[in-house]
Amino acid sequence: MPNREANPKGILDILSLIHFAMTFGLFAIGIFFYWLGDDWVVDYSNMGYKLPYAVPISAILGIIAGRLLFSRHMISLKTADTLGAKLNGYMTASLVKFACYEAPGFFGLFAAQETGNMAYLVITGLVVLMLAIERPTKQRVETDLQLNGELKREFEKAMKVQ
Repeated sequence: MPNREANPKGILDILSLIHFAMTFGLFAIGIFFYWLGDDWVVDYSNMGYKLPYAVPISAILGIIAGRLLFSRHMISLKTADTLGAKLNGYMTASLVKFACYEAPGFFGLFAAQETGNMAYLVITGLVVLMLAIERPTKQRVETDLQLNGELKREFEKAMKVQ
């Protein structure tokens, strides 16, 4: 089986599609849960358990973990020699970051559905916003991978050709 070099435009397109699906999926399920709910309230006084703390803490920890894992993976990619290796590693790191953002979003959605507390939907909305901000673009890839010299020219050439 031949060893194929990664296609920068293809990787960016696939990563953008996955990002869109994850972001829109979380948003759409949030809208669906909102329409299913009857009596939405913002009330922490009647809850005698840990859910009011677990949802915001999980959202904060998910965002921190996603950024930390992404940056650690980016550090390990500095030693990669080829553009293909860097792009494959970037895709992996981005998917891990997106998943770390999405997991607390789903936790917040299900907490909102179970309790009828609108505060969990707001937290999930903030997670969706953070996920949307992390949209992969050509400029973001160049910046995150710190492409320069020959690798940058190769990346820009590949992005223009296709």
